[in-house]
Amino acid sequence: MELRKDPITNSWVVVGHRESAAVPAGECPLCPNSSAPAPLLLQIPADGEWRVSVRAHPDGLYHVDGDAGRQAEGMYDKMGATGAHEVVIESRQHEKHMSQFSDDEIERVLWVWA
Repeated sequence: MELRKDPITNSWVVVGHRESAAVPAGECPLCPNSSAPAPLLLQIPADGEWRVSVRAHPDGLYHVDGDAGRQAEGMYDKMGATGAHEVVIESRQHEKHMSQFSDDEIERVLWVWA
């Protein structure tokens, strides 16, 4: 898998196949009671029971380590899949839709996204 810069839109696009297998079915690594949760990057509030959480993706497309290997190939710039792949968990209740959130819950999520 690699990233290529689209010369028309000037944006980076993922090209290719995954380098690793998906997370096996079973316990959700994003649930608060998971036996092996994904690494925590941010939680709101910082102390106590979180309401919004940001975790590293358990099987991310991008990897922070390694050389980006940026190079030109024809009309494209390309590079390896270097970067961070994070998941914002907007609520402890996975089945709850954002349309059901209170104004305070929406404010917290928008703050984390920003």
